[in-house]
Amino acid sequence: TEGSDATTLIANVTNRNGVFGVYLTQATDTRVVDNVADHNTRIGFALNNTRGSWLESNVARWNRGSNFGVVDKSRDNTLRNNRTKGGGTGFALSSDNNLLQGNTATDHRRGSAFWVDGVGNTLRGNTAKNSQVGFNDHTSGSGTKGTANTYANNRCVGNDEASDPRGLCR
Repeated sequence: TEGSDATTLIANVTNRNGVFGVYLTQATDTRVVDNVADHNTRIGFALNNTRGSWLESNVARWNRGSNFGVVDKSRDNTLRNNRTKGGGTGFALSSDNNLLQGNTATDHRRGSAFWVDGVGNTLRGNTAKNSQVGFNDHTSGSGTKGTANTYANNRCVGNDEASDPRGLCR
């Protein structure tokens, strides 16, 4: 969906597409709810320069790059109650000022369940399970544990490394 405003995608399945499952670029106020992205070549759900959009209760499995990617000036988006399993990274967040809440990332053995290099983001009540690294934040600032983001009530279960830096999850 390119340049769309106030679009809603509900209950779709994308399976084994050449690149992306669901790709939003230059979208505003888009709702993506109860969709499945499975075994796509790059990213299951991609937000590129997207603002004020909402992704809720989606499932991304075994996408090669990342299951959810929030990139390239995407801001003020909410990702809530989504689930990932396997593939590359669970949630890759390289944009600023987004909210990730109540998401679960499982079995990301080749990378991080949550990988962050954007600033001003809030990650609250998320769970990282059985991954190489639970929460991996590459920023520095006055946020949680010296990052440039806010982390609260996140859980790490069975990961090789809980978080980098330490203390982003319990």
